[in-house]
Amino acid sequence: AELQAMAKGLRPKHAKELTLEENIAVLLDVGVGMVLVTDGAKGVYFGTLDPASGRPSVVHFDPLPVDPASIVNTTGAGDSFASGFIRGMVAQEPVDTAIQYGQEAAIVALRSEEPIPKDLKKLGIRIAERTLRTR
Repeated sequence: AELQAMAKGLRPKHAKELTLEENIAVLLDVGVGMVLVTDGAKGVYFGTLDPASGRPSVVHFDPLPVDPASIVNTTGAGDSFASGFIRGMVAQEPVDTAIQYGQEAAIVALRSEEPIPKDLKKLGIRIAERTLRTR
């Protein structure tokens, strides 16, 4: 909803409704460098300008599998996703790896009754160990 509202304010009032990918492209066209949209069970969309063509490029990432019965709370899942993604980007991981970190962090939050899951620290340690092994 937030993405639609931002993109709608940047285009004519008479314009047709846009798809999620088209809304991402609107933001990229006005100079936003990177757009990341989580769409729950539908996965994640990542948009940036293609360096070769200068045109918007949007990539969809499927969600990681989660047993619906294991979901106890959705509060904090988006924030946890952001923390995992940012951790990956700060470590200069490829975007797909950073998105996977974000998805793993969101799953920890979905399985926790607390808005800030205690197990998030354990995940951070596992991610750091995985990063060190691959370098």
